[in-house]
Amino acid sequence: METGKQRLADQALRLKKSWILAAIWIGAGDQLGLEARSVHDYRAWPKKKLLEHIPLLQDDFCEVFGQIVDRPDTATIKHAARWMSERFDQWQKAEFGLCSLCTAREFELECGLLKARAKIEVPPYAEVFMQGEHPVAIRHPEYMLARDLECLYSLFLDCESLLSGVNWGSPPKWAGGASENGQTLARAVIQTCFNLLESFVSGLARAHLLEHPDLPADTTKKLLSQDKSLRQRITFVPELIVGRRCGLELNAAPLDRLFGEIKQARDSFVHCEPGPQASLKTGKVKEHLFHDVSKELVAETVLLTWKVIRHLWVFVFDREGPRWLPTLVAGTLKRDLQLNPVLQPRAGPNLKLTGL
Repeated sequence: METGKQRLADQALRLKKSWILAAIWIGAGDQLGLEARSVHDYRAWPKKKLLEHIPLLQDDFCEVFGQIVDRPDTATIKHAARWMSERFDQWQKAEFGLCSLCTAREFELECGLLKARAKIEVPPYAEVFMQGEHPVAIRHPEYMLARDLECLYSLFLDCESLLSGVNWGSPPKWAGGASENGQTLARAVIQTCFNLLESFVSGLARAHLLEHPDLPADTTKKLLSQDKSLRQRITFVPELIVGRRCGLELNAAPLDRLFGEIKQARDSFVHCEPGPQASLKTGKVKEHLFHDVSKELVAETVLLTWKVIRHLWVFVFDREGPRWLPTLVAGTLKRDLQLNPVLQPRAGPNLKLTGL
């Protein structure tokens, strides 16, 4: 039978594990020395020492947990300590390296609303991901694809800028390779736009299903169905969620352009047909589209993708966004993508240490 002293030891162990996980979570890992990271054999401690130590551990965990969750109450903190202690064990099995802990919805059902929501949207399916000594990542495909698009489009614009000054009557040695790389980037940008649109629409459906588990079976089936094309789903899913028309028409701007000539260009390298013959479906020579993706077509694809996502976001959520989507207009695109190493470490949060 478990004794009172053993229960105290187990409580201390849970609090210490949960505090270590929470401290790493918020980016204070560089402040944790060996003693702070040590998970003691609390069952070997005398009862008096445990009684003195546990309130200090509770204070430490409350202070750090309050930087993760918005206004936690006493009951939430007590439950969260047990839950995060179990996640610590999960992380330990991954040797304290890369480890997926849960989804954002799973965390919030157990521990409360994430404070990260004040800075960026957190869809319920977002992955809560431990990154070794680095702060936790709350990641989802749309955010990562938007970053991919920002990076690729910036590189494409840089490449085009370099090529604009080339004298092709006497080009430098690097010009030929740069021109080929420009086309590689052009194709990558356009494909990433369609990847982002597909992930965005699927994300809307997935989030709605997770947040409304009592939806009729027929609605659930429609939201999950992949029978419709992306062109159809891009309006069908938001309209099914909201229950009215979204204001975008399949055969009018911007969707007619995005899923007309732009998609034909995209299909020329996604479903490539080498050779000079015309496509049986479109009557166009796919190989010509493959090799000759213009700067103007790339810019138009990015801008229309940006406009469609923003339009549908306002339609579904009745607010501007999403914040994970950068401003992608060529003239205002932020070009500092943080590709250079950071020489000075970023200051982390101040960490109170009382219950080591």
